[in-house]
Amino acid sequence: MVIEKTDVKKEDAAKLDLYRQIGIGYQAMLDGKEKSLDQVKKEIQDRRNSRG
Repeated sequence: MVIEKTDVKKEDAAKLDLYRQIGIGYQAMLDGKEKSLDQVKKEIQDRRNSRG
């Protein structure tokens, strides 16, 4: 099975987005900020939609 480069790039972009979200969440936690789960879900969905 051959993996297309575009598939790898999409997977890498998704991983980077996940790590960025974790980092943002960790920094917000350290700063004492809070977000609802719905707000976080909406932000993730918006980012996915903007990527296409």
